Amino acid sequence: MPYSCQQGFCGTCKVRTLSGDIDHRDNILTEPEREAGTMLTCVSRSAGGNLTLDL
Repeated sequence: MPYSCQQGFCGTCKVRTLSGDIDHRDNILTEPEREAGTMLTCVSRSAGGNLTLDL
């Protein structure tokens, strides 16, 4: 995934997930974006188990 700030502020690495639980560690995504399965790959990760990303 492309990225820029590496801190979860710019949104360059935003990607939609297809399955799995996300441990969001960003400050930019809205609650509706999080509920829709969007994540920032530079700072967020799996909350446990596998994540399937829509690349």
